[in-house]
Amino acid sequence: MPLAALPQLAQQAPQHPYALIGPGRVAALSAAAQRLLERCGLNLQGEGVNNHLRITPLGTRRATWLSPQAIPTLPLTGQLPWRRIAVIGIEGFLDFQPQMAADALSRELGVQTDVAYLHMPALDRLRNNPSEFRAVNIARVLDLMESLPPMAEELRRLAGEAEALFLPACLGLEDDASLAVLQDAVGKPIRLLPTLPPSVPGMRLHQALRRRFQQLGGVFMPGDSVLRAESEAGRVTGLYTRNHGDIPLRAQQVVLASGSFFSNGLVADFDGVREPIFGLDVHSRADRADWSRRELFAPQPYLQFGVRTDGRLRAMKQGVPFDNLYAIGAVAGGYDPLQQGCGAGVSLIGALHVAQQIAAEENAGPDGERLRLKDPALYDEALKYCTNCKRCEVACPSDVKIGDIIQRARADFAQSKPTLRDAILSHTDIMGSLSTPFAPIVNAATGLKPVRKLLDKALKIDHRRELPKYSFGTFRRWYRQQAQAQQRYAEQVAFFHGCFVNYNHPQLGKDLVRVFNALDIGVQLLKREKCCGVPLIANGFIDQAKKQARVNAESLQETVLERGIPVVATSSSCTFTLRDEYPHLLDVDTTAPAAQAHAAAGGLSHALPYGEDGLDRLHLELLRQIPGLELVVLDSQCCGIAGTYGFKSENYATSQGIGAPLFRQIEESGVDLVVTDCETCKWQIEMSTSKRCEHPITLLAQALA
Repeated sequence: MPLAALPQLAQQAPQHPYALIGPGRVAALSAAAQRLLERCGLNLQGEGVNNHLRITPLGTRRATWLSPQAIPTLPLTGQLPWRRIAVIGIEGFLDFQPQMAADALSRELGVQTDVAYLHMPALDRLRNNPSEFRAVNIARVLDLMESLPPMAEELRRLAGEAEALFLPACLGLEDDASLAVLQDAVGKPIRLLPTLPPSVPGMRLHQALRRRFQQLGGVFMPGDSVLRAESEAGRVTGLYTRNHGDIPLRAQQVVLASGSFFSNGLVADFDGVREPIFGLDVHSRADRADWSRRELFAPQPYLQFGVRTDGRLRAMKQGVPFDNLYAIGAVAGGYDPLQQGCGAGVSLIGALHVAQQIAAEENAGPDGERLRLKDPALYDEALKYCTNCKRCEVACPSDVKIGDIIQRARADFAQSKPTLRDAILSHTDIMGSLSTPFAPIVNAATGLKPVRKLLDKALKIDHRRELPKYSFGTFRRWYRQQAQAQQRYAEQVAFFHGCFVNYNHPQLGKDLVRVFNALDIGVQLLKREKCCGVPLIANGFIDQAKKQARVNAESLQETVLERGIPVVATSSSCTFTLRDEYPHLLDVDTTAPAAQAHAAAGGLSHALPYGEDGLDRLHLELLRQIPGLELVVLDSQCCGIAGTYGFKSENYATSQGIGAPLFRQIEESGVDLVVTDCETCKWQIEMSTSKRCEHPITLLAQALA
């Protein structure tokens, strides 16, 4: 079914695997599935947006998602490009009936058909043994290069006046090379119709996926079967197989893909339908009379029987999902693979859905990066929920830069590309330059609820989020009037002001100048300064972030190393990006100048570099020197906004949930004012609490006034 029909399916069949996974997730997985199949060497036709019609072995049409290139297809409302077709069977091959296919093609599509049979002496040995005269064995003979010339000669004779030839899919076991040679020799289009299982297209798909699985480190244990399992506290703890006897196999995650009744994945007896290994909950009907219908081609209820799962496809037992057991493919219930025609799609989408969840448990760190290097399809879109708060790096005893790994993976492998919304939120220099000349109008407009709701609907910028206000005039414009006066100081610092000070809050920059001047230190600006790039990095604009990083790196180099002036910044995010993200994530070396880049409040106390041990203590010590100030230190790690993250509609609830403990602490603390050196934290705290929030520099400037 096309992707547009998934919401309707979810309403009509809420237990269908597609409904459980969710329409949006299915759409993303369908695109990932096509990329995976391409990497496996499978050249398929079709797209998830629009189904196409495939010609079946019986000559009828069936709507489908993907088809091998060699199989004849047509648009949903179109016709075949040929008006006369030769349907050619293989003499003695019973798994394909050319007359039946020809009759259906003539009846349903109005094409003229000719029926003929191919006789190949090379197949005589197989033909004499009916049990061996199957599509796969025939393909092994016909794919040989020495078989193609006599086959082409015979097909030219049988084709007659036909414009195209339809053959049973009995060649191309590994690739389409033999078909291409044959088609060139015959001089007419040749299309292949799948036969009864095991079919050559099915075997080719299976072998390609199996090879890919083994390339990624997967191991098969052929000839073995699981007999029973052990579980504890909602987790599968051991599997016992026929070959391993009483030695259990243990795994962190278990995927049940045991098939339906035909492979004993499900068992039917007088007591009902059951899953034999784990005793899982099963979709079924209590009355055996309701299991099937007399009409052979009517929808059969038993085909929808199968294991119950949740939205993650975790298998259920007594209504509770296992933590580490998933059910995919034919063993899962809630759908009819024959009537709905979605058996292969459910298997493929379900497998990727589960694989990405399993990979996600380690995806954030080095093991996930190892998997992605093997196959980008193992990228998990859930990484978009990372706020880059760096708490994982604080917790890691080996100092692994997990945050950098996540950001790099998002840039390299994310399936959803940056949107217009992301571009607006990321390009702060452009938006600031456009907005500051008209700040009163812009601020008034973005403060209106109808405008915010329109932004939510059109761009997915959440209407509940209070948008930052722009200043009428920039900090750099104000500084031009102060530049000459700053030259008279013997000692100088250079100020990396960032976007927030320049476009939103010039007063903070003015406060910094006042504080340093009070210490008899002049303040210079970098000759060229761009946004540090943190919003660009967060939204996937890595190339643009690198361009801006190179501009800033040159300015830092000139200021620090050539002129010998240390650099200060009021934004902890900017300082961290200049010092850490540039060399680690963007491959822009700022190691030497960054050694002289300081957080402003730290710079007031022997210019301690940002991030050195003791910075927090010195920050607090400075604030405690302010007469009449009582300092309350809160035990909280993250406000939740994470730059542009919290502005997005899909992230708003998560953002507020992360920050909720902090907001609660602030309200319960009884303080009059909150202090932070992060501008987006200021926005989040002021929006989510009743307290005003200021930078430490502002408090120091007020104390010096």
